Amino acid sequence: MARKRKNYDNEILNLRAFYLKIFGKLPLVLLGAIIGGVLAGAIYFLATSVFSGGINYKAESTMYIYFAYDENSGTMVDHYNAYTWNTLIPTNDIINPIMDRLKDEGYSEDAGNITKSEVISSINCDIPSDVRVMILSVSNKDKALTEMIARAAENTLVDYGRSNDAFEQIKILKQGEAAPETVSDRFPVAVIFGLVLGFVLTVLGLLVLETMDDTVFVPEDIERRYHIPVVGCLTKKGCEEPAFFRNEMIASMGNIVQKYDNIAVFSVDDKEGAEAATEGADRIKEVLGSTFDFDKTKLYPMELPLVNHEVAGRLKDKQGAIILVKMGKRNGAMTEHLKSMLQKLGCNAVGIVMTDCDMKFLRRYLGL
Repeated sequence: MARKRKNYDNEILNLRAFYLKIFGKLPLVLLGAIIGGVLAGAIYFLATSVFSGGINYKAESTMYIYFAYDENSGTMVDHYNAYTWNTLIPTNDIINPIMDRLKDEGYSEDAGNITKSEVISSINCDIPSDVRVMILSVSNKDKALTEMIARAAENTLVDYGRSNDAFEQIKILKQGEAAPETVSDRFPVAVIFGLVLGFVLTVLGLLVLETMDDTVFVPEDIERRYHIPVVGCLTKKGCEEPAFFRNEMIASMGNIVQKYDNIAVFSVDDKEGAEAATEGADRIKEVLGSTFDFDKTKLYPMELPLVNHEVAGRLKDKQGAIILVKMGKRNGAMTEHLKSMLQKLGCNAVGIVMTDCDMKFLRRYLGL
């Protein structure tokens, strides 16, 4: 049965470390949210102001309908609702007189400045509650034309009330005057939506990048990934090593490494020579001091095998190796490769030391 590989390309995401890294990238997350808010606001502004086709005018007239008495039912005719009126407007009995009145004002299909369908789409009838009161609305982008259509529709409905047996009369209670149509301003809502969306997308983007990231920030991730114990976490040269991490390193080095006599030291950052490995070995000696017997267990900084093939010969008398891995640097693939190469050369890695550590980050992670 094939075993599932457990390394950096399919390991479980350490959410605690991820959230701490997100907190460290808070300016980037906030920038993403701000960009989202700005874009959403700009899109809303362009959609409602620049590309909306300009200001729309609306005139609302109030009509009062006097229904005739229906002798058959013995009641007043009262079955005309908003749907009925909006169905009647396009009929010839109403729309043709409206078009005739507009023609007298210089607007006609023959003149090419208006169409019957445009007039029909401009008119809307509404019955809020009482069927005797109708709100006649006319909407158009031309203010003067809006009022002309409103006057033509009002007068046509008055005439329709006289000629139709269902009504005694239809009166105009209030003539509509064209005014810019008010549209609810949802700009703040658009900006807030953009802020939230930008924040979420930025975090999701960082999460996607994290799943493809081979950097390490905590010892537990290193051990879970490479199955090699972390024997120490070192600060940068010149920085004080916190007592907590120094004590851990003293215990780990003493228990795991001290039993060997000769230990090779490799740094995955050494692309030429062994400069980083030498600095790392010196830093280990500086931090541990007299607590570790370096006369018994000697550290030998070496070039990577891929840099110098003669390293293979020098590893024959080495009982193990320490790998130096920088915190937060993309070196997961190289670390995996070095581990595999050392196994082939018969010098297994006995421990990993994480260097250039951000102790503030590690303290937050461990809750110290």
